[in-house]
Amino acid sequence: MKMSKFSVIWKETYKQQIKSIPFIVMVIAPIIMIGIVSLINGVINHEVKEAQVRKIGVVTTDLSVLEHLKNEAPTFEFEHLTQEQAIEQLSRDDIDGYLTLNRQVNGGIEAVLNKKATSRDTITTPISDVLTNLRVAEKSVELGIPLENVKLLNSVKVNISLVKLNESSLKDGKAISDAEQDAKDFLRQNIAMVSVVVVYIFLVMYGNVIGQEIATEKGTRIMEVVLSSTDAKTHFLGKITGVSLAILTQVGVYAILGIGYLVINWHNMSLSLTQIWELAGPMMIYTILFIILGCFLYIILSALLASTVSKIEDVQKALAPIILFDAIGFYIGLFAWQMPNNIVVKIASWFPLFTPMIMPFRVATDTISTLELWSAIVLMVIFSAFVFYISIQFYKSTVLVYSDRGILQVFRQSLRFMKSERKIK
Repeated sequence: MKMSKFSVIWKETYKQQIKSIPFIVMVIAPIIMIGIVSLINGVINHEVKEAQVRKIGVVTTDLSVLEHLKNEAPTFEFEHLTQEQAIEQLSRDDIDGYLTLNRQVNGGIEAVLNKKATSRDTITTPISDVLTNLRVAEKSVELGIPLENVKLLNSVKVNISLVKLNESSLKDGKAISDAEQDAKDFLRQNIAMVSVVVVYIFLVMYGNVIGQEIATEKGTRIMEVVLSSTDAKTHFLGKITGVSLAILTQVGVYAILGIGYLVINWHNMSLSLTQIWELAGPMMIYTILFIILGCFLYIILSALLASTVSKIEDVQKALAPIILFDAIGFYIGLFAWQMPNNIVVKIASWFPLFTPMIMPFRVATDTISTLELWSAIVLMVIFSAFVFYISIQFYKSTVLVYSDRGILQVFRQSLRFMKSERKIK
């Protein structure tokens, strides 16, 4: 009988969630955001490419410099103009700017690029390099130094090669380079960042969802009717299960879209799916575990805190501590991205409420051993189970306590109610 009631509760909660406007918005919004970000990146990349090809007017009396620019800077279109012509063409946007070149007394070249304040940026480095090389060539002639010797001197550079060593080999007393470390770092850190953002958004959104769900029933006195036909434990489990399945549905939609994107664009990717799995496969598994455990823990706490309020408008106040912990964990996670070995990061990563937001970055940067990682997972499972048990015990009484005197007072009243109930039994 209990199982049938449990089934009815979670199915009803699940259907209500996936059919709601907020759920549809939560599913679609990230997809739209990704599309907007991709569009912005495309526009930026296009602008960068266009910034390298500009039509530039040149105002100068030294035509040899102009010819040198045309020959050595092919990505620009140079046109010889007078000052008046340059200003007129710039006002009509026929050119992107005009370059004023003047010879100084010592033979140096003074170059000024004039453009509209609202014009697109122009990359001037190629022009500067060409003019610098021209002056070097002219100066070498003045000093009687063969140009070939000058070129040899300019080509003298000391390059420092960066070799990233495999951390496992260092522990064995060997220095073995990890040729794929850059790709590995980039991939793993991006996975960590995405997972932390997902956890943060999910915890805020779904914590509020289950909070509203329970507070609505309690505030409208429907809870008393519901609990007259089933027990509080079954009701609590049903609500948690329904919302958890809604989260899995949303994650499933993203997973299907992500896999579809990879399949369609696999030929444009620098890494194959096999390489991605080799570089970040285990990390993705750990990250998924932290996301699941984090969502489960925060949803339980949100449900418990929401059960203490008597009016739906008080839900946000009740959930404030959860949102605060979520935000603190998120910002420590961002800090961990830059400094994963910081003592604050290391200590905070073991606190179960912060673990889902910090551990992915420690895994991404290889600053935690496998033993420590599984210890953190086990600790989080134990803590979640403990919170789950305590929440069920309190939920039985908090949902029946109507008080405007604050969360702590409700918990005290619930505790007295639980003690008196045990004495009766």
